[in-house]
Amino acid sequence: MTPTTPTFKKVYNNDQDFQQLQSNIEAAFLHIISKEIFGGSLKKDIAITTADTFIDHPLDREPNGWIIVRKNANADIWESSTINTFKERIIILKSDATVTASIWFF
Repeated sequence: MTPTTPTFKKVYNNDQDFQQLQSNIEAAFLHIISKEIFGGSLKKDIAITTADTFIDHPLDREPNGWIIVRKNANADIWESSTINTFKERIIILKSDATVTASIWFF
């Protein structure tokens, strides 16, 4: 799954104030969506255990980070210290208890 970049569509007319307002909104919008966290993808319902859990992430590059956005148990989740030579395709996570989680990769 490849995320799509939202676009800002201007409405053209002869009102200079309206055009300036749209330009200011567009600049703010572009600034916000340029942040790396918005170039991510959500993986839902991933089973993570106390052993190394290999997870295919959809970025086709090494993630800048990841955020747990939902989990079904009180568990701590971390990146395994196991050497990962395929960081552009997978991440290796572990947990202190078996848990199902959804993760935002960016």
